[in-house]
Amino acid sequence: MYAPRSRQNHRANVLTVLRFAADRSDAPEIPSRRVRRVKIPPPSPWAWADEELSRLVDAASRLTGYLTARPKLLRSHYALALIGGAHDTGLRRGDLFAIDKTDIDPDGTIRLRQGKTDEPHVCRLSEHVAKLVRSIPYPRPLRWTGRNGDYTALWKELCTTANIRYGLTQQIRRTAATSVWEESPELVQQFLGHRTPTMWRHYVDRGRSAKAVAPRPLDFTGALPDPLENT
Repeated sequence: MYAPRSRQNHRANVLTVLRFAADRSDAPEIPSRRVRRVKIPPPSPWAWADEELSRLVDAASRLTGYLTARPKLLRSHYALALIGGAHDTGLRRGDLFAIDKTDIDPDGTIRLRQGKTDEPHVCRLSEHVAKLVRSIPYPRPLRWTGRNGDYTALWKELCTTANIRYGLTQQIRRTAATSVWEESPELVQQFLGHRTPTMWRHYVDRGRSAKAVAPRPLDFTGALPDPLENT
């Protein structure tokens, strides 16, 4: 079973072929209305709560052992820098891995071109996270040099220890975007670095801080049944 977005793309491909065939021959073009449209449900991303993210940071601080031996790099040091960097910047994993120390200004500002879109983007590390990142003994401090399986295992360990739903840097990107949206909805697109103004809907968990709306309560005075009558 294909996802709705994939089915929509397949539909577009089929229509393209049919129209091309109609242009190259005397065959009539099949109206697009006869090819059923694909309904794509609205995105419903989820984000960690602030308290869950705090537990993730605590779990990272309690990691033991070294990630690399020469030069030595504690697993806790790398995990904290990666979590902080992902949260402060909202960058995709590839862009986080590509950050060079020379890209970081003294105040923590980072100017780069996003790997996915090649669009220029500006973000900023907080003072504490910038110190964590700079103190990693590699030119590209957040780059993962091990196996992909080990990277996934690290995140599974962190989420299990923190007792939260499994996620990686993409989940931190959603969580940070949700925090920005809760404070200033108009800044989410800039924070995420999207060209399309509606893409933020794929990242912001609008239900995380939503409050139920209810009308005035009905007056049931004198209308409630006597519970003893039902016994």
